Amino acid sequence: MSRDRTQAFSIVITGGPCSGKTEVWQYLCRAFPWATGIPEMATHLILSGRSQRLLGLERFQLEVYRMQLEAEDKARHAGGLVICDRGIADGFAYLPSLSAIVAVPPEEAIRRYDLVLQLEVIPDPALYYKHRNNPARSEDHEAARRIEESLQRLYSLHPCYHFLRGSLHDKKARALAIIIEELDH
Repeated sequence: MSRDRTQAFSIVITGGPCSGKTEVWQYLCRAFPWATGIPEMATHLILSGRSQRLLGLERFQLEVYRMQLEAEDKARHAGGLVICDRGIADGFAYLPSLSAIVAVPPEEAIRRYDLVLQLEVIPDPALYYKHRNNPARSEDHEAARRIEESLQRLYSLHPCYHFLRGSLHDKKARALAIIIEELDH
């Protein structure tokens, strides 16, 4: 039996920089055209001129959190499939004190999602630098891997957590298969 499309089913696609999140998110939004796609808020802020450098880490992460929360709540209220390019808990990996600032424990933040798909950062540093294509990102490979580990410690507590490795093609195929299986439950 498949899920009722009128009830919200929220998916978060997470991972460190240069893991393919936005490309997988775009692919999934095309695969499920009836879904509501929520883009990455940090990139939106940075490209609009409100960077972490300008605002400071705490204020920047708080703005990302608030924008993400508002977009997610609106989409969840409307019902149906919600696909998020990053989630509200991602900020906790960049600023661990954010959880206390917003008074939301990490466990509560990750429970907002029915499914968590974490994508592996490109493991080879040379390939990482070759494929780093988001003008809003500046992390080196080591920093990207540290962020990945922080996100993994956080999100792996979720009962429906999946860590996706391999090529971008592999990640897309696996993400699609997992979602189809979950929606059919």
